[in-house]
Amino acid sequence: MYTSYWPSKNNTSFFFPSKQAKKVTDTILSVADTLGSTVLSTKMTGQKKTSLKSDIITMTLQRQAPSDIGNETFTGDEGEGSVTFPRTEVLFGRNGTTLPSVDTQVSRLTCLTAPTGF
Repeated sequence: MYTSYWPSKNNTSFFFPSKQAKKVTDTILSVADTLGSTVLSTKMTGQKKTSLKSDIITMTLQRQAPSDIGNETFTGDEGEGSVTFPRTEVLFGRNGTTLPSVDTQVSRLTCLTAPTGF
C-alpha cells in the first residue's frame, strides 16, 4: 500500500489515497528520469556537477570516469542528500574501468501545493 504526504507552503497537509499517490509519484519520477538522462547526455566526463531546482524537485547530476567514483561521497548541491560509493571494483567488477563513463543523479522531491485535479 502506498500513501503520500505532501506538505504545502502554509503547513497544511494533503494525503492522497494509494492509487492517486502512486500515479502522481510515478509521473514525477518518470519526468525526473527523462530530464536527468537528457541533461547527462550533454555532459562530458569530468565536467562539474549540474544542479536543477524547481518547486517540486531538486536534482544534482554528474558524469564521471568509473575510476573517479570509487570511495567517493556524491553530495547534492541543493540539499538533496548524499551517497558514498564503495570501491570501484565492488561497483563494477574487474572490467568496470573500461566503461566510458558513469552517470550519477541525486534527487529530492517536494510538493509545495496540492496537484490540480485531486
